[in-house]
Amino acid sequence: RARAGLGRVRGAGVVPQNSRRGMRAAWPRLVAILAVLAAGHVRAAGGDDGRFGVAECTPSSPCVHLVAHSHMDPGWRNTFDQYVIGSGNGIHRSAVLACARDPARRFTFGDAAFLVRWLESEGGEAPPEDCVYSPTPSRGRGPCGTTWLELFRSLVRDGRVDVVGGGWVSHDEAVTPVHLAAANFDAGADALRAVVGDAGWRPTVAWQIDPFGHAASTPTLIAHLGYTHIVVNRVPRGVRREAVRRREREFVWTRGGTRSGGKVVAHLLRRHYNVPSALDFTGERADVDWTAAAGALEAEAVASFEGLARGAGRAMMLVGDDFRFKDAERTFAAWETLLSRVGSGNWDGDRDWDGNRDGGGRRAGPRGGKRSAFRFAWSTPAEYFAASASNRFDKPLPTRSGSFLPYADNWPVSENAWVGSFVHRRELKRAVIASSTAALDAGSLAALVPNANDVERIETSRAARASYLGLHHDAITGTCPKSVADDFTAWARKGEALARDATARSAARALRCDVGAEHSWTEEHGWTGSDGGAARLREPGDAVAVHNPTGWFLPYAEVRLLVGRRVKVVDARTGRAVPTQERRTDGVRFLNGLLRSRSSRSRSSHGADGEDDERIDGLSETVVALTDLPPLGIVRLAAVAAGDDTKADDDGRYAKAPRRDPAVTFESDGTAAVGGVKMSVASVASPADERFGDGPYVSRSGLWHALPVVVGALVCFVNVTFAAWVAARALGKRRAAVRRRRRRGLLDGASPVKSSKPRGVGGGGFLSTFAARARRFNRYSLTERSTMSKPLATRVARRFAAPAFIGVVLVLFTHLTACVSDASHGAIVRGGYRSGAWIGGAAGLVNAARSRGKGTMGGAAASGCVAALAAFVTLARAPSLSHRGMVGHGLIAPRCFAGEVYTECVARFGTVANPSLPSAVLTVRERTHRSPSVETEGDPVDPRRIRETLNPNPNPIEVEWAAFAPEDVEIVARVAPSNGAASRGLLVDDGIGVTPHAWSSRRGWSVPANELPSGAFVALSPDPTSADVLGLVLSPGSAATSVAHVNGGARLGVHRQAVNDDGHGLGAARRTLVDESPGALSFLVARGSVASLRRLAAESSRPATVASLGALDAACEIAEWSPVAEPLPRHVEVLAVTERAPLGWTSMG
Repeated sequence: RARAGLGRVRGAGVVPQNSRRGMRAAWPRLVAILAVLAAGHVRAAGGDDGRFGVAECTPSSPCVHLVAHSHMDPGWRNTFDQYVIGSGNGIHRSAVLACARDPARRFTFGDAAFLVRWLESEGGEAPPEDCVYSPTPSRGRGPCGTTWLELFRSLVRDGRVDVVGGGWVSHDEAVTPVHLAAANFDAGADALRAVVGDAGWRPTVAWQIDPFGHAASTPTLIAHLGYTHIVVNRVPRGVRREAVRRREREFVWTRGGTRSGGKVVAHLLRRHYNVPSALDFTGERADVDWTAAAGALEAEAVASFEGLARGAGRAMMLVGDDFRFKDAERTFAAWETLLSRVGSGNWDGDRDWDGNRDGGGRRAGPRGGKRSAFRFAWSTPAEYFAASASNRFDKPLPTRSGSFLPYADNWPVSENAWVGSFVHRRELKRAVIASSTAALDAGSLAALVPNANDVERIETSRAARASYLGLHHDAITGTCPKSVADDFTAWARKGEALARDATARSAARALRCDVGAEHSWTEEHGWTGSDGGAARLREPGDAVAVHNPTGWFLPYAEVRLLVGRRVKVVDARTGRAVPTQERRTDGVRFLNGLLRSRSSRSRSSHGADGEDDERIDGLSETVVALTDLPPLGIVRLAAVAAGDDTKADDDGRYAKAPRRDPAVTFESDGTAAVGGVKMSVASVASPADERFGDGPYVSRSGLWHALPVVVGALVCFVNVTFAAWVAARALGKRRAAVRRRRRRGLLDGASPVKSSKPRGVGGGGFLSTFAARARRFNRYSLTERSTMSKPLATRVARRFAAPAFIGVVLVLFTHLTACVSDASHGAIVRGGYRSGAWIGGAAGLVNAARSRGKGTMGGAAASGCVAALAAFVTLARAPSLSHRGMVGHGLIAPRCFAGEVYTECVARFGTVANPSLPSAVLTVRERTHRSPSVETEGDPVDPRRIRETLNPNPNPIEVEWAAFAPEDVEIVARVAPSNGAASRGLLVDDGIGVTPHAWSSRRGWSVPANELPSGAFVALSPDPTSADVLGLVLSPGSAATSVAHVNGGARLGVHRQAVNDDGHGLGAARRTLVDESPGALSFLVARGSVASLRRLAAESSRPATVASLGALDAACEIAEWSPVAEPLPRHVEVLAVTERAPLGWTSMG
């Protein structure tokens, strides 16, 4: 009616006055409605730029953020260089071009190694001529810019390309020390800032979707570095299931404990980072089943919301896999075709494989062509977290503390821990950690020394990149083929040589030397010598620089040099000779010499102890001890002729201590007592635990591998029992057998005694039968009737005793190494079902013979279950049968040596004459000079040298186990208090704080399920407040190993020999993962408080480094330098230089 009236008024050309007033009154309402709609649009977009539409993302209309990514490991099946040439550069070019073509697309790059290398090698080249940037930017001479670097920076500024992670590589959180993990993040962020072109840019989302578990120190570390969110993936299956059930896949993650530090928001992936095969549009498929793809997309979308908080309207779904998007345009086009078919997104039709519109097509929805309830759009993790934070109106996120170690993903979860990587390839771990530590020290020194030049910055950057590459979760863990492991070792040695060169240049500048240091690395010729560029004092006049990388004063330090026979080492500060001692014993070198001597009998250049060829060159490996190193400073050592007189040692700084043997006792049972602990070494042959080609990934117990055996035993037992029962029926043995009838009760059916009277009919017949039965039943007494039937327990025992006994005996027999060889055992268990069939068949035959075929199918099935259960439990407990202690070799007695620096004793264990059997070498060293410097009365006290003695035992004893394990064997060292008091738990340090650790039945009953990374030190006490704790402070190369609380002490992994992989990524070819180098485990035995152990661990993790200065002794003006005595460069921010905290960490860390 209003429209009609208004039309008549308009036709008359007159507008009524009341209509004008109504229109004026409606304007405010219209403005308010538009404001609400605009606010709703902004609220719904939440940083999405309206890609999900105007409607708000709610549970009834959910939004799914599609994160396109390509997971690229810089070394896994192939080496880093092979991946870069074969896939890496092509994926980056393809993804950048695809994102430039469509503004709705997004792509996420993880880490920095591949990206930086591509931009540094091809960033200056021009993109192809067919490159399209939509919409066309106003800047640049072409639509895509003049270079790849310019195009990449444009996409980053527009938000189409994002970089997450930020580290040079995605490091392994279990075995990487926390300070090296921080250095890895810093190196990656510095490289990314250079390619992005923004000095203040840094990623805020950490991307740890592939490391094998997550450490408790990670949230504190990344929060300290400025990250706000982290995406994690590999957590124990039970943890993921519980997080989904409790809707806690997104949580606030803290370290926990008294030193929790920072916190971050963590997002746990619902499934792995890949997509189902139906959604894997690699560009190589010519046809796509769109119906199956739509169903898979719907299932993945539903799964992406599982475990999120109630009322969540947004979820993140990863699109990609390992080395995907090689043809990114075709992959994006296929996905957009799928999204248009399910009715999501802003696409107006299908795309073909070339990205062209085809005018639409029949929709292939997940529910018979119906429109999907989900709305999809390309996004990045940063956009998802920003949108989720703006749309979160429910209760705050839950809080979770602690680690996700050990990682386990198979059934049973508690018995399938991925702990083999803690021990595998010990020498690779030692090389990577030594190289990374040297690179970190070189970069810190270059930043502290004033007037750094570009050459030093470039060299420190190259050293960091080469060294930190080995921190990747497939490198330091050893989860790669031998060829790739050798390549990682080569990168580590190159990085260490570059770091030494950069340290020498910085030291020469700090000591005001006229000429730069000698080069130790050249691209053309590699290392100068087999030692990888170690510092040398060959001739008089040569000099080396010793750097203290810690932020406090060091009263004692040791370095290793190659020293000529005709020179003496002096301290350039005083001109006095320093204590030196030739390194005579090396367990790893000795075992390597045995292996080489067995493979080549003609070898004559190596001695009995595996000495290197440096003796031929007139140099010997020498340990040099020096005192009073300034914080973050440098001290110069010089070589003088051996016959020259030096100043008298009158101040007691290098006073000689009386020589004595270490306080070590070797027992006949193969144990050694030293420093308050009792140690032994054992070989874990693991016949039912790790004999199945698990390699360094998984350390599985017998439960998983016994399952086929159990099934085979059950099936074959039932079959044999059934066959015996059928045969007995056919031959009539059951009818011919004489049986004694059991007396029946009154209501037990037909009477066992036939009545002489004919059976009645009807009620009378029943009554007469009942009366006759009662008369005959009363003839037997109660006692007589009770003896005619056996008790239930007796009948069950008779039925099940024989199968259980047979199952246990057979399984035990197959696991006794004295009865069955390793090859036979491997064939038995690898046979799985077939082996179980033999066990079940034997048990079935014994059961049939015992019962003479008079069984039933129910009893047979029950007996089979009992036999299978017996085999199951026996196989699960089998690892305890293979733990063999190794006693000392009977022909070689322990030998002790005394020197100016330390005294040492060496003992050999196992069969060192046969490398095919387990062998180990124990070395115990006790220092003669390690004690705090004492200021005499009347002498001026240097305030830098005031040191509070935190350690009540300033002279800890060094213990080094070197071992070589044969195939499928792991060598472990067990350490317990020597007074016989069992430790009720352990304190494991992760670089930030200690975590109590004890045997937990919730983790599982096998040792691998109770293993954790060792960290910086392990204390044999559950009380962190105790002032007298017995601790094991691990050396840098040994800190990445396993520890478990077993039998009242600590069990540490020394060496593990894996044969091949079980298919966890390396393929069905079962590539060899053998470790041909012996492993070593080195630690200091000390007593004191947890704080003193942490201080000792910090000094051990950042030992003094040494670099050659060449023949520059006379060319240097000063002999000692420290940055705390003069102003620091402006670009250096000192967070803490105190007595208790190292540089770069606050009091919390």
